[in-house]
Order: sequence, then C-alpha cells, then structure tokens
Amino acid sequence: MARPAGAEDTALLDWIDDFAVARGWTVLRRRGAGLGPNAFVGALDAVGVATPVGRTLVLAEGLFAQLQGAAEERAILDRLQPLSDAVEAHLEARAP
Repeated sequence: MARPAGAEDTALLDWIDDFAVARGWTVLRRRGAGLGPNAFVGALDAVGVATPVGRTLVLAEGLFAQLQGAAEERAILDRLQPLSDAVEAHLEARAP
C-alpha cells in the first residue's frame, strides 16, 4: 500500500499508475495480468531497493547509503533525486 500520513490505503500498483499519469507518462499495465503487487514487492526486496515492514514498504537505507560513496555512485543518487522529489510531492498532494 502507498499511503501518505492520514490517507486511505491505496493499492501499490494503482498508486504507481496514478503517479505515472500525473507525470504525463503512459501506463501500459493491464490490471488483471502481469506482475502482481506481491511479486513486485518481492522483486524490490530481492534487489535491495525496498523492504516490506508489515503492510508498509520502505526504501532500503543500505542502497541509498551505498549510493553516497564513490563519485560514480553519487552520480546515480543525484539522478534519482528529482524522481524522489516528485514521489514525495505526489504523496503530499494526495494527503488529506
């Protein structure tokens, strides 16, 4: 679930679709097929991007700590910052 503080739970993949549409991106996911939310969360956990904690998905601190290391990794982190800012703004815009 993706949920700003105080908001209703939203299915993770539906929230990602909403975020993409708000950015002007085209969503090509069929709702009844493909990768389900459990498999998606499992994949994020397996590659070290996010960790499920109960019903919450949190970004893996280890990945972002690692990206603050050498110059090459820092460049990746710098390129991810605008996406991070956009996700945060999208969550805040939908907070009650």
